[in-house]
Amino acid sequence: MLQCCFEQQIQEKCRAIQKRAMEEAVASKWLISNDTQLGLQMDEAFRRHKATTREQTRRFLEYSRRLKEEKQLEEKRREDAFEVTATNICQTTEAKQAQLREASRALEKEVREMQFEQMQKREQVRPTQPDGCPSFLDKMFARDAMESRRMELAKHQYHLDLLLQIHQRSGAATSMQQESECCDFTRPFATSQDDSGTYAHLNPLRRIATSQS
Repeated sequence: MLQCCFEQQIQEKCRAIQKRAMEEAVASKWLISNDTQLGLQMDEAFRRHKATTREQTRRFLEYSRRLKEEKQLEEKRREDAFEVTATNICQTTEAKQAQLREASRALEKEVREMQFEQMQKREQVRPTQPDGCPSFLDKMFARDAMESRRMELAKHQYHLDLLLQIHQRSGAATSMQQESECCDFTRPFATSQDDSGTYAHLNPLRRIATSQS
């Protein structure tokens, strides 16, 4: 009786173990299938993301390339337009300068002709000069020549005076140096009669001027 009960319990436990094993096998199979399906889905999502990223990168690079080309074309158009504008401005400026030079030459020529006509009229209005006497134009040209000659002589005289002053100063400086080298510093100080309480008599230029006077 006890043996039958014990065998029955063992059989029930075996059936429970088999049932549990079958349930675990089914659960394991489901988990494996689920994991496999999830892995496939993740791989598919990764491939789609990779393809999308690659397409976005390609579009971005294409956009950057087009933008760079458009920018270069725009800069080229601006440079061409600036060059054309600068060329037009230079040509216009040169033309205006040429017109101004031509107008200036024409005005100068007209002024000279008017001055010459006025001189001729003044010469005609003045009483006729005796034979051998200079005319008004000759006197004016002679006066201009004399004025130019006088200015040249004054300039030459100025240069001569300047050279003479330089020579006198260098000679005075040399004389003062020789006197300072040869003087005796042990003798007593002697005042000059015309110093008037000053030291102006020590100036070598004043001594030279005094000796010359």
